[in-house]
Amino acid sequence: RVSVIDDVLTGNGHGDKMLADILSQDEDAKILSIRAMNDNGFGTISSLVAAMEYAIDQKVDYINLSLYARTTLTTSVLEQEIIKATKAGIVVIGAAGNDDVKDYVPGSVMEAYIIGAAKEDGTRQTLSNFGDTVDYNVVADSTSDATALFTGYVSKNGLDSVADVLNKGFVYAAN
Repeated sequence: RVSVIDDVLTGNGHGDKMLADILSQDEDAKILSIRAMNDNGFGTISSLVAAMEYAIDQKVDYINLSLYARTTLTTSVLEQEIIKATKAGIVVIGAAGNDDVKDYVPGSVMEAYIIGAAKEDGTRQTLSNFGDTVDYNVVADSTSDATALFTGYVSKNGLDSVADVLNKGFVYAAN
């Protein structure tokens, strides 16, 4: 674990929950946990960019962004960082968020895999975003959990394996 915001390595438990979700799908995952948000779940664009830069420098395979922010001129920097990571060969997996996806980052970033939350029957959770950039919905109570579960699944099985489980009880088509 590292922190780009202070000397504290633990926070409100959100990161630990995402860690548990990833490990529930890939118990052998090697995870670099980067604290970029405060105990209230808020962070700055600069702290998120710093965390992504750190991950890129460490040559990670995946970046999980179980978070969302409204699309603004300021958040366009985060969008560019996501694109930079994908150009470096890193798979970026982001939460769809909880409103219209076109108005949120990472939800509106085409280069990332955007994950929404679904009910057991595959229908979208009412709290989960929808839109053109949502790639999949994963059975979970929140988009953050869905994103972490998807990250764990693809870290173990690869992106190509998603086709094998699509619409069969875990990962669903976004539509």
